[in-house]
Amino acid sequence: MPNKLSNLRPYKSLILCRITEGVKLSALVSSVLDDTRKLLKLGDGDGSRKLVKKTRTVKAGELSVGFIHYREKQRSSWTIDSHIIDTVNHLILVCRRESYVAIYISDPRWRASITKRFDKSGENGLGALRRIPSGLLNAAFIKGAARTLWLSGTHRRTSVKADSKILSGIELRDALDPLDDQTYFPTAARCVPEIEDKEFAVGVAPRNSRIWVGTSTDWNDFVTTVRDLLIHVEKTTVPEQAPLPVLAVAAIDPAKVEGAYDVGLMPPEALSDDPSMDAETREEMETWAYYSDFKIVATEGPNVSTEILHKGIRLGTVDFNIDLSDPDRVRWTVAGDPSSHAVADLHDEALKACKRIDWVKIWYESGHTLNGENVFEVRHRDMPFNSYEWVDFSEYDVTKEKPSALDVNIVGTEDSLFCWVKNNWPLPGFGAPDGGWLVSDDGSMELADFIHLDDTSDPPKLSLIHAKGAGSNKASRGLSVSYYEVVTSQAVKNLRHLDRILVEDGLSAGLGKKISQLAWHNRVPSTREKMIEALASIGANYERYVVVLQPHVTKAKLSEVRAKSEGRDWSILRQLDTLLLGAEADCHSLGARLCVCVSS
Repeated sequence: MPNKLSNLRPYKSLILCRITEGVKLSALVSSVLDDTRKLLKLGDGDGSRKLVKKTRTVKAGELSVGFIHYREKQRSSWTIDSHIIDTVNHLILVCRRESYVAIYISDPRWRASITKRFDKSGENGLGALRRIPSGLLNAAFIKGAARTLWLSGTHRRTSVKADSKILSGIELRDALDPLDDQTYFPTAARCVPEIEDKEFAVGVAPRNSRIWVGTSTDWNDFVTTVRDLLIHVEKTTVPEQAPLPVLAVAAIDPAKVEGAYDVGLMPPEALSDDPSMDAETREEMETWAYYSDFKIVATEGPNVSTEILHKGIRLGTVDFNIDLSDPDRVRWTVAGDPSSHAVADLHDEALKACKRIDWVKIWYESGHTLNGENVFEVRHRDMPFNSYEWVDFSEYDVTKEKPSALDVNIVGTEDSLFCWVKNNWPLPGFGAPDGGWLVSDDGSMELADFIHLDDTSDPPKLSLIHAKGAGSNKASRGLSVSYYEVVTSQAVKNLRHLDRILVEDGLSAGLGKKISQLAWHNRVPSTREKMIEALASIGANYERYVVVLQPHVTKAKLSEVRAKSEGRDWSILRQLDTLLLGAEADCHSLGARLCVCVSS
């Protein structure tokens, strides 16, 4: 067993904290270790965790240090045989310099439990500690070259944009995309700041008050690094809320948070050089992240009521009551009822998952995203999306996507958006007025709701048309991002089908389906086979269009909000601009033009 400090060489992964004013410093290390021992229920008996050694507080250079060494017995994860037991040795090390403390915990499962005990007024031990504010850790360590960034998205989850991503490079400030990356916020970063006249790479997760540097060569290396880090933190007095360009930032005014439109349980951040989660917890989290879905039932301010499904089974209700009184430490309570006795246990597990501060993410129409203990908002670039086509839908029901039947003799005779496409596409500039070739591919694995070909123009024109109904047919309807997110994501996902050969293959694969009967040439019923023949004849030189037909936005409302440039609608419009500009950039990358048809 390690019976002296010189035997130790812990990995330099530390929780940083500050001691509450008025607490006796000389007894702090010992009281923190005593409190931690109680939290972990470290006894001398036959429990799963057994105390091996607790040291008294001693000096190590400028640091006052002490440690707990304990053993834990746990069943091996690779077998169901309960008699196969692993014995693991763990270390908890507390280092104090002046009023700042660094805590090393070899078992990362206990980090959250330990930090939850911080900041308890009138208490000693862990309750006398406070986490370092994220703004100060940003200012202290997100300096110099940014080598690795762990990013989490504020946007709605979609198959065409990552929920989270890890970037690595020489200087990532220069690599961030002002349009695509503005919907991400940094959960952690690894940079090369200058600390006590030395440069070395430091990883920091500011909202967890945690940093990591790397492996210690020996005890003296560990002590020197910890001392330098604590001095550096003490010298940092001016917080920085936005240390990186482009990326989303913590919300300036949480009072504006409202209109939740999506809730998710997100998978863990995989900090590659410092794994922070045991395999069992990671498996549990990913099960909820990948197989649970929330349906929004009602919202009020930041609060949201939902129904939760797990692997397609309705478990019951989950209500989130959000407390934004301290924007640096958002809290919430969770309540709900199971849908039946049969799923009551699983529903109870869902409620426990939804109470986990680091698991829940909620997206709001106001442009905010709740993640962990913070609310973030996108630093939207004030760039308007201008590729709208203003369409008169006065003879059509903008909320009705499809006609009463998908029949070649009915599509075009009713007031649905499908009928509008058959009767009015192409608009001027998108093809010859006679109509050209038009087929529907609506259904699962579709290329698009409609594929249009004008083979008479020079060059020919190919359009993929995606139609979705508006949320209201009232002339006074407001702006919305959510009505455009699904159809736009679908359009971007199918961009690859702008290749003529892929369109041919896709249309040929659907020849046996009933939907293949929906084919017209110059607005007169024809066959899909004849359009495939026309496609084969246009060659490789043709213009490509991606058409999003979603009439929820009206020209009058858009003009009104853009002229006002403030308020909730302005925030929604900026989100909508961001969404459509991102889709437009994706289209441009494949030589295509994006057209969004809205109400005139």
